[in-house]
Amino acid sequence: MTTPLAQCLELPCGLSLSNRIVKTALSENLAADSHVVSNDLLKLYRIWATSGAGLLVVGDVMVDHRYLKFRGDLVLDADARTEADLAELANVAKSGGAKAILQLTHPGLQASAGLCRRPVGPSATRRRDVRSFCLPVRPGRKLTADEIINTIQKYASAAQCAEEAGFDGVMVQAGQGDLISQFLSPRWNRRKDDWGGSAYARRQFLIEVIRAVRNRVRPEFAVGVKLNISDLSVGGFDFEACQDVVDCLAAEAVDLIELTAGSYSQPYFMGLWDKNFQEKHSLTGGSQSLAEPGFLEYVRKLKDRTLIPVLVTEAFAAISDMHVALERRYVDLVGFDRTMCLDPDLPVKLLGPSSSDGSMLPSFPRILPESLMCVPALRKFEARSRLRFCQRRIKRISCGD
Repeated sequence: MTTPLAQCLELPCGLSLSNRIVKTALSENLAADSHVVSNDLLKLYRIWATSGAGLLVVGDVMVDHRYLKFRGDLVLDADARTEADLAELANVAKSGGAKAILQLTHPGLQASAGLCRRPVGPSATRRRDVRSFCLPVRPGRKLTADEIINTIQKYASAAQCAEEAGFDGVMVQAGQGDLISQFLSPRWNRRKDDWGGSAYARRQFLIEVIRAVRNRVRPEFAVGVKLNISDLSVGGFDFEACQDVVDCLAAEAVDLIELTAGSYSQPYFMGLWDKNFQEKHSLTGGSQSLAEPGFLEYVRKLKDRTLIPVLVTEAFAAISDMHVALERRYVDLVGFDRTMCLDPDLPVKLLGPSSSDGSMLPSFPRILPESLMCVPALRKFEARSRLRFCQRRIKRISCGD
């Protein structure tokens, strides 16, 4: 009997995926010193190319060399030197039959303090505003209107570069607290011009990025969006606002929506959740808060609103849960990022005849007990530890361990 995970899927642009498993984006931190493709990055994707996943998402890939998260970030920026090795990366990633896309990112206010003297965002921030981040960041300044237009074109140029290199598409990072996510959030976007002041104006940056990218690439080139269901911060981007954005994306030739939650100040996407904080605040614009067990309920509600294929990452603990979600069409694709660091061959195992519905996925090692996650400093420590663990595992995989 064929597993639902093995079914093919055609995206609206015509890109055909051989199965429903996606290796989603990670900060690999393996680029060479000049932020170009390295041998280690090629080795990593040569291994993931044989993982059995139908789609590989490469990245984060930064669109502006001045604003980085990690020293080993890959950069696609017309102002920086871009090597032809990007085409080799595309060939390597697709060598096992998977399709490959790049996740395009600008960290905005989440740019690393060690790599950026002054981050930028929709509005200026003070030191107390960024104390909660699990990455070391500095207070940022407000982008000018001209800088916003220039940044939009950087996304478009990076997408064009990805297409010319042979990638099948791009994923625009609009979640997890990066720049576009900051524009969507009333907590970080306090502008009163065309880019802020209302929900409509706050989402214009994302819409204009998508339109600029679409204008620079072929219709057959996939354009996806990673979007927060909620950024899990008081006064931030909530589920009600997310529904409005999903509705708007239907008119923008988007081929895939990946749903996530949190940011580097509320690192839900690293598998961390502060239940006491959830109980104290209503974070999603409704009477119910976005708790981990209820994440898929919010996904299902959004799926009911759109015909765009929906991807969720690291949302399942058992194989049977994935099968149910796919069969009931709560989701269209199942993604893995951290788990692919624990087991690079996970997709082929999930698709194999020996895979059991009741089998559990590899669990991520926890340094501190969950009961301590209500302490902000300890939650920050756990998040940083997980980031370091993932990047160490990625380095070991690229070395053949």
